[in-house]
Amino acid sequence: MEWYEKARELQNKEPDFVAEFANALIRDRQLVKAKQLLEQQLKEVQKHELTWINLGSVYFLEGNKSQAKKCYERALQLNPRNKQAHLYLSELYDSVGDMEKSRFHKQRS
Repeated sequence: MEWYEKARELQNKEPDFVAEFANALIRDRQLVKAKQLLEQQLKEVQKHELTWINLGSVYFLEGNKSQAKKCYERALQLNPRNKQAHLYLSELYDSVGDMEKSRFHKQRS
């Protein structure tokens, strides 16, 4: 995390870097910090798939599946072929017992 923090000083506005840094925060279970970072980025860059996917992951881990679903669907609006968004939607639908939608998205992931 120390290296991400140092790199962030240089790349703090680069959408791909911010999304990857947020992903590292999510893996480190620093959900509040990741969420703040992603929401800030979305104020500046609305059309970044990975940012939407990562924000969806934060919501999913927080237990807010409806917000997670909206984020994953937003990523798919930007790129209907995004395999990661389909995979995460498949997992989300599986977690709520909607196996038909889960299979649909799993086939596209």
